[in-house]
Amino acid sequence: MDSRAFVADGHDTRKLQLLRRELNEQLRRFSRRDGQSGSLRLLCECGRCREEIDVATERFERANANGGRWFVKDGHPVGAATPQATTR
Repeated sequence: MDSRAFVADGHDTRKLQLLRRELNEQLRRFSRRDGQSGSLRLLCECGRCREEIDVATERFERANANGGRWFVKDGHPVGAATPQATTR
């Protein structure tokens, strides 16, 4: 496996954002099924990195219910027209 950093173009970035959102929603479903609450360990949804972030479960659900904001690590870029919910 090539360990060099992946550099995505705009189209790839959008695909990666959508894939990570899908995976994060699946992680939430698993945590709910297992009776876990409080905090989720999610994948950063910037579409350009492989980092993880911790997000309060309630915050994740509120953001998804109100227009689906992207969860990104502080300082990570997201498209200018895309709503963003950072980990703060």
